[in-house]
Amino acid sequence: MPASLIDLSFELLVILGGFLGDQDCEEFSKAYSPFKTVAQSDDLWRERLRIQFGVEYKAPTDTWKQQYLYKVDDPEHNKICPHVGCISSRDIEPYSVPFNNVINRLPEKHNCTTCAKNSYQASLTLYVYKGNLRIRCQECAYKFHKMRPKKHGILVRINTLQLFCFTCNRKLGDNRGHYSEMHYIDMLYRSLTKGTEKGRLAYERKQRVLNEWDMYMHDADRLEVVKDKDFYLVERPWMRRWFLGLCDGKLTEGPINNAHLADFEDETKLKVTAVPQGAISDEFSVVTPALWNYLVKAYGSVGPTFHAKDTLTAEYDPMWQAIAKWKIT
Repeated sequence: MPASLIDLSFELLVILGGFLGDQDCEEFSKAYSPFKTVAQSDDLWRERLRIQFGVEYKAPTDTWKQQYLYKVDDPEHNKICPHVGCISSRDIEPYSVPFNNVINRLPEKHNCTTCAKNSYQASLTLYVYKGNLRIRCQECAYKFHKMRPKKHGILVRINTLQLFCFTCNRKLGDNRGHYSEMHYIDMLYRSLTKGTEKGRLAYERKQRVLNEWDMYMHDADRLEVVKDKDFYLVERPWMRRWFLGLCDGKLTEGPINNAHLADFEDETKLKVTAVPQGAISDEFSVVTPALWNYLVKAYGSVGPTFHAKDTLTAEYDPMWQAIAKWKIT
């Protein structure tokens, strides 16, 4: 029998196996011996993943069986979006032209081609769907998405380089999804931004946002940070602005200014009324030395610097009691 027919037979069995459950696969293997090889193949899990969940990507380090099992635990698409897999790096490459068109515009020129509204702050978008290259605001992109049932295009926020799935109703990748989704999204980012200096800078800025988000999640306002009393205190309003900017895919501006936390009579001393929560003017966040050094280098610092070692006297007992009651994990 020619090799091509053997390969075709294997492929047909894989497709058939994709529609079968575990028990059916086992019984079919007993009844039809050639299917045993298919049942032990990772190709079968790839086909089952595609047919049952519509997912066509995985992390390079995982098998298709592992990805299938991950997806079984994610039936609502909260971590692994099936719709973004319909877009390959080749599909998104044509969108780099309008993408670069927008990032080279002056702020006053960021107008939607449908409604003409300026969307510099909210960001203009591209709706990746069957080669549609029109530049729209987010509202017009959503209207276009709703025009046709079962349209599963992916929205690109140009200024912040973010992907959003209307069907899953969430942002994709960006430390929010499963690492396989994050890897696939990063591949699309690279294809979208390659070829120009501003595209390269946009990708680098995106990586910085993701890195800073990861630092915030691990090195700020965590129980691990305060347990050894080796941390810095940062005014909460600045930290809140930094955090909200990262949530929106943006870097913040302006240096840290701890002047609000300084004692009225001695600005080198922390207020004894400073607390981690409950008093807006006296609130602080806690950060590791590594994060403090990064923030000072990246954003600068004006005013005093406060370290936990400077608050070990009795007058700061209320502050330490407040930290002990602080509901951080």
